[in-house]
Amino acid sequence: MKQHPNYQSKHAGKEQHVTLTKKVPVFIVCFTAFAYRAGHLNFREDICNFKEQLADILLPRADVN
Repeated sequence: MKQHPNYQSKHAGKEQHVTLTKKVPVFIVCFTAFAYRAGHLNFREDICNFKEQLADILLPRADVN
C-alpha cells in the first residue's frame, strides 16, 4: 500500500510473510466515508485512489476524435 502521512497500521511492526498452498480471495477496501454511532457522517481523503479507478470502470469515458 502506498504510504501516506495519515496512514497508521493497527498492527505496525508485527508483519509476517507466509506462502499459502491454496489460492484465497482477497478483498481490499478503502473506506472514504463512514458514520459514527451518533450518526455524524465523516469523509476522508481517498489515499488508495479507488474512487477514480472505480469511476473509470463504471463510467467509461467516450473517446473524443
